[in-house]
Amino acid sequence: MGNVMSRIRVVAILLMLAPVAWAHTSLSGSSPADGESMVGSPEALLLEFPVPVRLVKVDLNTAAGADIDLGNYRVSGAARNFRIVLPPLPPASYRVQWVVMGGDSHKMSGSLGFTVEAD
Repeated sequence: MGNVMSRIRVVAILLMLAPVAWAHTSLSGSSPADGESMVGSPEALLLEFPVPVRLVKVDLNTAAGADIDLGNYRVSGAARNFRIVLPPLPPASYRVQWVVMGGDSHKMSGSLGFTVEAD
C-alpha cells in the first residue's frame, strides 16, 4: 500500500508542476533565424512563441554595441507571433534581445544573432 501511495504522490506533484513548466516558454522560431547570414537587410523581425505571451521589450544592437532604433512598435495583448518592422540595416552582425511576459506574469528573456551581408 505504501508503494502505491508514493506513486500517487509523485503523479500528483508532476500534474501540479506541468502548468508551471508550460508557462515558462521560450522562443520557438524567428526570422531572421538565430545564426542566419543573409544578403541584404531583412524588412522585419518575426518572433514566434509556442504559447501566447506579451511582448515587453525588444532591443536590436550591432556586434559593436550600437543601438538600432526600432521606432515605436506597439503590441496590444498576448500573441504567439510578433512582427517588428526594421529600418534598413547596413552589413554587420546584429543581436536581438527580447523580453516577454507569460500568462503567469513571469518575465522570460532571450536573444538571437544574425548577420547582414552586402548585396
